[in-house]
Amino acid sequence: MIQATSQAIYDCLTKHDIQCSIEDRETFSVVHLGVSVPSTNYRVQYISPQEPACVDMRIFNLVKFPRDKMAEMTEAANDCNTKFRFLRFIVDADELSVNLDYNFPAECKDIGEAAMEILQRSAEIVEKCYPELMKVISG
Repeated sequence: MIQATSQAIYDCLTKHDIQCSIEDRETFSVVHLGVSVPSTNYRVQYISPQEPACVDMRIFNLVKFPRDKMAEMTEAANDCNTKFRFLRFIVDADELSVNLDYNFPAECKDIGEAAMEILQRSAEIVEKCYPELMKVISG
């Protein structure tokens, strides 16, 4: 069953003419969309569990990197975390990637508009941090 939070996010995004899809999984539902900023393109997911205490916004695999760059990438991600405290840059050592994460309460006043605001803010942050993360790979 599609979670009410996912449906509200989907409805708000489509109201703002953002192309997205909604998917029902066994223990959660998810809204998928693609984002383009001048420096890169990426996929965003809003994940709503069946027992919603929060909604998770995830950007998986923003940057993939070689294993020998792990320490430098962790430092670059931590620098981004220091600059932008509400959106977390997480280095996944198994996947050798940088993911972004934001959690907000499922019972906020307007979950759809909150998701829209986080989408806009995260795009601005990605645009600022993505070049720094890519310098680790090329440098």
